[in-house]
Amino acid sequence: MSLIHAEKLRIVLDGSTVLEEVSFSVAKGEIVGLVGPNGAGKTTALRAVTGALKPAGGRVEVFGKAPGEYSPRALARKLGYLPQATEIYWSITVERVVALGRTPFLMPWEDLSEADGKIIEDAMRATDTLHLKGRRIDHLAGGEKALVMIARLLAGEPEVLLADEPVQGLDPSHALRVMELLRGVAEYGRGVLVVLHDLALASRFCHRILLLDQGKIAASGRPEDVFSPQNLKNSYHIEARYGDGDGFYVVPWRRI
Repeated sequence: MSLIHAEKLRIVLDGSTVLEEVSFSVAKGEIVGLVGPNGAGKTTALRAVTGALKPAGGRVEVFGKAPGEYSPRALARKLGYLPQATEIYWSITVERVVALGRTPFLMPWEDLSEADGKIIEDAMRATDTLHLKGRRIDHLAGGEKALVMIARLLAGEPEVLLADEPVQGLDPSHALRVMELLRGVAEYGRGVLVVLHDLALASRFCHRILLLDQGKIAASGRPEDVFSPQNLKNSYHIEARYGDGDGFYVVPWRRI
């Protein structure tokens, strides 16, 4: 059984159809990349999985059940969601931000246990953010903040991670670090559904790709099949350069 399964998904917002007949799945051990031009419906697809958007047609299942069949706490234990351009506006320490990932496992006013503390520390170690302990989140650089937010996501120990453009605005080193972390999460036996604009990273790190264009599926499958010259021409109006020295990759080269 797939961890996430969407079948013939149709989403209508403000009277306009944003997604039409979109089907995809996420299985254990894989990263599925959602790619496509701006406005293609990628974020909408993620929000439909979280239950924030109700389908006008088709269905979404999380571990065989509709998102609405779970309590918010139970769904948060299944899904970890990192929205686009996440901001923390409070001047709180990094470790308190990461600790927010444990919220679905705590009763109101319940203190963190020793086991919670270890999970938080492990998440910070995995994201190389332990050295930021004691620092204020609003004093960090963009790349540091991004890794802290990934640590918060990991601290929740979700079975599926949903990430919306987690490498947006990051330098190449931090972007690679984030993708390596997501790949490691998948290899640990969880599932990852990630929205990406960086086709080079998507082609290198994702097991499967769903290419959306104008709310519909333009192509779906392995990166080397989806990122074909014709698909890139049709959806992005670009040409690319390809390589397979240490695994397949694609680099956008020129506009058509």
